[in-house]
Amino acid sequence: MMNKGYLFFFLLLLIGPVEGYAQMKKAPPKPEVMPVFPGGAEYMYKYIYSVIKYPAEARQKKVSGTVTVEFMVDEKGVLSDFL
Repeated sequence: MMNKGYLFFFLLLLIGPVEGYAQMKKAPPKPEVMPVFPGGAEYMYKYIYSVIKYPAEARQKKVSGTVTVEFMVDEKGVLSDFL
């Protein structure tokens, strides 16, 4: 069963503030159609849960925190500009 802390982490990842755009000199144009993970949000969460790597020592010591990731998705679905 997924810990509520993990769910909170992923929600922050998706809906948290995007500070990087405020720091950019020129924001990218808003796309006509927003990118969507194949299969929707449910499949995106399943994918993230399947590939996340949480160090065993950190899990044993119950270490937690917040990770914020920003990136761009181009019209072909390629990710770039990770911050």
